Amino acid sequence: KTTGECLCKDNHYRPEGENTCHPCGCYNIGSLSRACDPITGQCLCKGGVIGRQCNRCDNPFAEITPAGCEVVYDGCPKAFDAGIWWPKTKFGLPAARDCPEGSIGTAIRHCSDEKGWLSPELFNCTTATFSHLKKLNEDLHRNSSRMSSEHSKAIVRLLHSVTNNNPHFYGNDVKTAAQLLNYVLKYESQQSGFNLSAMKDAEFNENLVRAGSAILDPDTKEHWDQIQRSEGGTANLLRYFENYANTLAQNVRKTYLKPFTIVTENMILTVDYLDVSNPEKATLPRFQDIQETYPKELASSIHFPVFNLQTHVLKETTPFPLTQTNPPMEEEHTVSDRKRRHLEPAAPLPVAVVIVYKSLGQLLPERYDPDRRSLRLPNRPVINTAIVSATVHSEGPPLPPLLDPPITLEYTLLETEERTKPVCVFWDHTVTSGGVGGWSSKGCEVLNRNNSHISCQCNHMTSFAVL
Repeated sequence: KTTGECLCKDNHYRPEGENTCHPCGCYNIGSLSRACDPITGQCLCKGGVIGRQCNRCDNPFAEITPAGCEVVYDGCPKAFDAGIWWPKTKFGLPAARDCPEGSIGTAIRHCSDEKGWLSPELFNCTTATFSHLKKLNEDLHRNSSRMSSEHSKAIVRLLHSVTNNNPHFYGNDVKTAAQLLNYVLKYESQQSGFNLSAMKDAEFNENLVRAGSAILDPDTKEHWDQIQRSEGGTANLLRYFENYANTLAQNVRKTYLKPFTIVTENMILTVDYLDVSNPEKATLPRFQDIQETYPKELASSIHFPVFNLQTHVLKETTPFPLTQTNPPMEEEHTVSDRKRRHLEPAAPLPVAVVIVYKSLGQLLPERYDPDRRSLRLPNRPVINTAIVSATVHSEGPPLPPLLDPPITLEYTLLETEERTKPVCVFWDHTVTSGGVGGWSSKGCEVLNRNNSHISCQCNHMTSFAVL
């Protein structure tokens, strides 16, 4: 040709809109030729044989032979699934095979006499790029005291690197990444000042949040469900992120850390000074200031009221108590107080750390406060918003446990159809006997709602959502 258009080699195809040629990969026993359709890649199959590569039979109890598909009566046929050829296997027995190309470990598939082949179990496969992390995790599991700031920085750097370039995770990848994140968050939450890894590595928090976002993707739900049958899973990760947010809030001022916001596909982390005298600045995250594009499902925020933070300011700037014993002196004191208040800089602004999780609500175990007086469960309980997690550190006296006035949470609803009687909830790590916690509505109530948004008020600070 003289048009400059590229063509694929024989036995290759190029999907529409792509600029890469892929091998046809026709299964020689099931196909009539090695060539395939130049756009779809569909091979020419023998009778009864299906699949793009002609490697499956339309009857689940049949296997491919040179004559086409033939039914196997005493077990499950040789079959191709999940990138693996499974051998002919007797009913009631499992087959074990190496994990698919690009991963390590053993995949299992059971042959049922009622249903034939069950779905392949690839949970224990580990993507090859995760193998170093898997070894690191096993080492820490044997001796967690080996955790250090250097380890911490290296782990999140590596986690971000392998999760960033990986479109698909196996169960073991998610489990390994989650356990390593737990080690890092636990270690960092015990540090202070310039010992925090975020003070030594400018990309630490970004690597941390990006790795967290990757393994909290909705696509990992099946893996988390399996992990959570035997361990805390996402509830533990949430608790460790909450603890780390607390540590960050307490150390922002003493380490001169500048406010920042990290935006990812499934998480937003924002650290900022809280100026409650300005309503715009009292809402976090400040979506109007975010330059990057972010999923609309993350557009949920928390509004902090002009509450006891203001009284702290007054408490801190009142130099001595007023006494009734000497009226003229009292007046002098009051005047000097006013002057002093006027001259002294205002008390330092509190620091807020807010994390928004897009899909964590769907990944957390379905556990609820057993006390029905404090939680009215809908018929089909579903978390229908992002989770907003908040912590505030005030340099003055600590905030009271019950906030008055309360904080306000503004959520974008994920599903707008068939959603009646919403309940404002928070994840209470202390309820339920399993030790991982559950959803409770104590101290929270619906403020107002429309078809796409809902507002809640809560008198404490933790991780919130809407059922």
